[in-house]
Amino acid sequence: MKQDTNQHLQAIGESFLAFKYFQAEEATKQALAAGVPREEVAKVFKGLFLDALARYEEGKYSIAHLTAAQSLFEMGLDLAKAKVTPKGKVLIGTLGSSHYLGKDIIRLLLAADGFEVIDLGEIVFPEQFVEAVERRSRTLWRLRL
Repeated sequence: MKQDTNQHLQAIGESFLAFKYFQAEEATKQALAAGVPREEVAKVFKGLFLDALARYEEGKYSIAHLTAAQSLFEMGLDLAKAKVTPKGKVLIGTLGSSHYLGKDIIRLLLAADGFEVIDLGEIVFPEQFVEAVERRSRTLWRLRL
């Protein structure tokens, strides 16, 4: 069983590193269908994405590589998503559209670590953050009554 798991995870890794989205998607579906634990699949995707970030920092990857890796990471997390109680909630957004990639990277890493992430999007003003927090606080307050 361990050998099968390793083969499935290796297939995911090879597809990810080659930036073959559909091949990685199929390898992920096959791994899950074969009984590879969702947590292990998510952990592999997180490791591969962190490796891509390191390669970007080293100058080995460009923004295009990072964007492709982000897309693969998001797909893998979506497929491997398990029903768990979130560690907490995080509200995220950017003040300008040029920071969307960094926001999306942080969003995915937080989600991979078990947080529920509420993404307000791009070009979000400080008042909108405050409004969103107040709106969610009112909702929580009503639920407690």
